Amino acid sequence: MKLQLIPPGSYRMGSMEGEPDERPVHTVTITKPFYMGVYEVTVGEYERVMGNKPTDSKSAAYPVVGVTWNEAVEFCRKLSRLDGETYRLPTEAEWEYACRAGTTTRFFWGNEMNPAYVSTEEVDLLPVGSKYPNAWRVYKVKRNYKYGSLYDMSGNAREWCLDWYKKDYYSESPEIDPLGPAFGKRRVSRSGSFDNNLDLEVYSNPELAKAQDFFIYWDLFVNEIRSARRNKFDPLLKTDKPLVDVAPYTNALGFRVVRVLDDVTPNIRQAFEDAEEVDTPESWGIFLEQYPFSDLVEEAITKKEEATRKQKEEMKRKIAAEWEDAQKKQQNAATTLGSELEIENSVGMRLRLVPAGSFLMGTNVRLSKLYPHVQNNYPAHQVTISNPFYIGVFEVTQEQYENVIGENPSRYTGSNNPVENVSWNDAMEFCRLLSEKEGRFYRLPTEAEWEYACRAGTSTDYYWGEDESIAHDYAWFVKDYDPQARRFVAFKSQSVGSLKPNAWGLFDVAGNVKEWCFDRFQKDFYIRSVQVYPHGPSTGKTRVTRGSSYISVIKGLASK
Repeated sequence: MKLQLIPPGSYRMGSMEGEPDERPVHTVTITKPFYMGVYEVTVGEYERVMGNKPTDSKSAAYPVVGVTWNEAVEFCRKLSRLDGETYRLPTEAEWEYACRAGTTTRFFWGNEMNPAYVSTEEVDLLPVGSKYPNAWRVYKVKRNYKYGSLYDMSGNAREWCLDWYKKDYYSESPEIDPLGPAFGKRRVSRSGSFDNNLDLEVYSNPELAKAQDFFIYWDLFVNEIRSARRNKFDPLLKTDKPLVDVAPYTNALGFRVVRVLDDVTPNIRQAFEDAEEVDTPESWGIFLEQYPFSDLVEEAITKKEEATRKQKEEMKRKIAAEWEDAQKKQQNAATTLGSELEIENSVGMRLRLVPAGSFLMGTNVRLSKLYPHVQNNYPAHQVTISNPFYIGVFEVTQEQYENVIGENPSRYTGSNNPVENVSWNDAMEFCRLLSEKEGRFYRLPTEAEWEYACRAGTSTDYYWGEDESIAHDYAWFVKDYDPQARRFVAFKSQSVGSLKPNAWGLFDVAGNVKEWCFDRFQKDFYIRSVQVYPHGPSTGKTRVTRGSSYISVIKGLASK
């Protein structure tokens, strides 16, 4: 494996002509020299280190593709052990610095397309080094001038970088040796790939280009192989194509390596000790993100698993204590009031006593920077429910609704399924007619009453705790995908009470169908909400719903 020394230096990272995530253009300084692979890692090199090669790989001289980010990191770790040096993926800043090689143009060779540097006709991988390289510098060896160069920095295979991807990272990136954001869902890739190739003969012939709709795609293709172009993919993804109908050799995600010059072992050991001192899944996660190529990875993974197990056990104890306390308060309230813990009315609706009390409503996790148009549960604020009340053990069923209203508007029919496809006015009319029928006052819960009853004394994200892996025991939601049926399991309402209740004996408070509340909706109401028995804003065009539904993702099940 040939490596090129890349000297330290500064450059302008990003582009004003490209995508929004390439802005702002900002100065970056790489303070330490490093070696970078002259070529993308080949099939032959990958097989020698890993002992296998991806399915449908080409011959040894071609870049290895169909590689996940995790597999690329594992390659670096194994290579480090074999060679006795520290190898890793390049950071995004190192990659663009190495690609530009001192240039400020659109491509490392200039501003115009040039088939000498990038494949413009082939629609498949080429052996590494088939096109001209970039040029770091010219140096003299025995009267001959040679270039210190990197090949295939535009096209051939896409290349994984070490960094997590964040769209607006450039606005907050440090100037000195940036490492990317601390967390994310996708990893950065660079370089474009062979499927971004251009036919310059077509481009230069307007009539032919028009006939082939070529100009429609020209800007897109050019955009993909610029020095500043950023891409992002799931770290478990082997291909930059959709996961269906992937043609041979189009899974063009590969990588090249960096060899670290400095001895980073003391830094790694210190980071390991820092993570060990805190000893949480989060601290070990940060270590693994920063040093995925370290010899301490396996030990860190074991410690993270142990910390996760301890955290789950502690959470179970906390939830059990909160549930026990909530149920005692509920029973004490029934005893003090001389009331039944649960009652049933003439249409078969069971209602459960909810004791008076206080709770923290909403959340202090500020999402508005990322999602300013959706967050409406900020800030967390103390709320007091000063009077006890009865609330339905289940969502109103279709049978109960039809008994009171005389019709069933539901899309997914079933006598014990929750009634759905009802407006707020329909729900209010149900309460009015039920009140007349029973001789007692029924209404929709206020939003504060709803969240108080949902939480049932808990302070965690979900009323069963923080463990999302057991959500299916408590809620119907979009959780499983059946690839053969090509549909999500539980993609409709389900019979009420089929799953586990919360601590106060209420079922389906998360999932199944959304539930109307009495309150009008205003996005920033929590900022000025009263503490004692809030009833929502006095004006508003829409009404509040809570509870998520069978089409909600798991995060939508949160009590807040």
